[in-house]
Amino acid sequence: TVGDAFMVASGLGIMSGKAGREPEALVELIQSHSQTFSMDSFSSEKKLYRIKTVKCSEKNCNEFSAARAAVLFGKAAIAEARLHSMPNGKPCAIRVGAHTGDVCSGVIGTRMPRFCLFGDAVNTASRMESTSSASRLHITEATYGLVCDDPGFTFEDRGEMDVKGKGKMQTYMLM
Repeated sequence: TVGDAFMVASGLGIMSGKAGREPEALVELIQSHSQTFSMDSFSSEKKLYRIKTVKCSEKNCNEFSAARAAVLFGKAAIAEARLHSMPNGKPCAIRVGAHTGDVCSGVIGTRMPRFCLFGDAVNTASRMESTSSASRLHITEATYGLVCDDPGFTFEDRGEMDVKGKGKMQTYMLM
């Protein structure tokens, strides 16, 4: 098991304009942002592990619960994105989703081994990200139940939403 919380973030508008037409421009943009975002240092401070470029999971630790760490990381990623501009001059905006549940991992393959994550938590976090809004963190009731009493977080109740492949889910947005 890798951990029990999962966060997904994606850039909005990353495929529009110049970056959408030229693969080299997209690679340059991602490399530039990954160097300036300093998320590696933030994630190591919070005992989070970055997977690919935008997905994070955390092992349980005494200092932070996995759910709190995912929300803190998502909040920091949104704040950092606001400091940057897209090639078209518009502000960088990401949307973030988090869910708490079991996640397992493994290296798959022998000729071209790849590290993979499996579990419903990964899919649910992805659904939260895809139904989030620009510069917002969207979480499930499972995650909310673990972090709602934290004085560092304020949430907006989104009510029940119909989530693809999940049915009706109670969700919340970080304010």
